Amino acid sequence: MPGRTEQAELERLTSREREIAGLAAVGSSSKDIAGRLFISQRTVDNHLQRIYTKLGVNGRDQLKELFASS
Repeated sequence: MPGRTEQAELERLTSREREIAGLAAVGSSSKDIAGRLFISQRTVDNHLQRIYTKLGVNGRDQLKELFASS
């Protein structure tokens, strides 16, 4: 079951990381995410780097694919 594997990977993220990852996966820029969540753009980028490491992806395109398949 491919969807189950992706779901298990996403569960490794904190709730804030899931929120940021979800916004990034639908195409929101770091600046847009920062404004929406009232945090700095640098904080968003730091979260994204941790998210990429935890999920084993290299960027927003792979993140988008992961969210689409879960």
